[in-house]
Amino acid sequence: MNLPKEHLFDIAQKYIKKGQHKKAIKEYQKILEKDPKNIRVRLKLGDLFLKNGHKDKAIDEYMKVAQQYENDDLNFRATAIYKKVLYLDPQLVDVYHKLANLYLRENLIGSARLQYHNILKIQANDRVALEALKKIEQTRAQAEPPSQEGPVIELSPMVEESTPEPTLPGREEPIEGAIITGQPELQPEPDTKDLETHYHLGIAYKEMELIDHAIAEFQTAAANKERRFDCLVMLGMCFMEKEEYDKAIHCFNDASQLKELSKEQMIRLRYRLGLAYESNGMNQEALKAYRQVIDLDSTFLDVRNRIERLKRPS
Repeated sequence: MNLPKEHLFDIAQKYIKKGQHKKAIKEYQKILEKDPKNIRVRLKLGDLFLKNGHKDKAIDEYMKVAQQYENDDLNFRATAIYKKVLYLDPQLVDVYHKLANLYLRENLIGSARLQYHNILKIQANDRVALEALKKIEQTRAQAEPPSQEGPVIELSPMVEESTPEPTLPGREEPIEGAIITGQPELQPEPDTKDLETHYHLGIAYKEMELIDHAIAEFQTAAANKERRFDCLVMLGMCFMEKEEYDKAIHCFNDASQLKELSKEQMIRLRYRLGLAYESNGMNQEALKAYRQVIDLDSTFLDVRNRIERLKRPS
């Protein structure tokens, strides 16, 4: 029977709910036979393979997704997938090369350089990596003015530094469940362009429902003052999806303390804060946040209905 793709997808979802993963995999594979460029299905197929202990098959599906993103010039999404692959297998030299090429395409020279160093940790005589590093250093030397303070002694690029576990902006303790992707890398001082890359990677991860990866990227990107508000809001939304409402509330409250927020930003922030309080069973705090929304915009979304519902006796 030649069933439509939508019906096959529904069948696969039902099998997943029943825990019948092998049957779900077969349905997803049928969809891909009809529509090999269906990224959504290929990602779910990769996740299913991974959940069932077939790491190599999962990586194969993820690599096909990343290549399709590359072909469509969706570089940040491709980068996000390659980093997920490296989290699963940090020894895949070809993937580091692909990441380096993507970074070079975005003119993120420092990030590309780090990928080449990662390659050399695994494969010390990699000719492409050695040549690329040589070219990068020559370009940098030509761009920098000569020093007036005598010769500079550089540390060896192979010195490894421990990668700190991602932390929530404004807090010192690590966030449980945050994931660091790939091999430990040399950590340069981040510039605005690098931090912007982390922000876009976070967006890509969140759209692909890779929430822990998204959290790690937004935590890094929050060092960019111009993006701090956006990062805190996105972190709050990620923690809402994980049902970690205390952390979501913390992020939204931190965002509300930033200076020079627009009226629109305050409205949406207070509304999200109300949702977080309500989800956490903190009804009085939710009411207060929703009333602040009303004060700013009495017609915003469903805020009046939420207030009325919370005021009813339980």
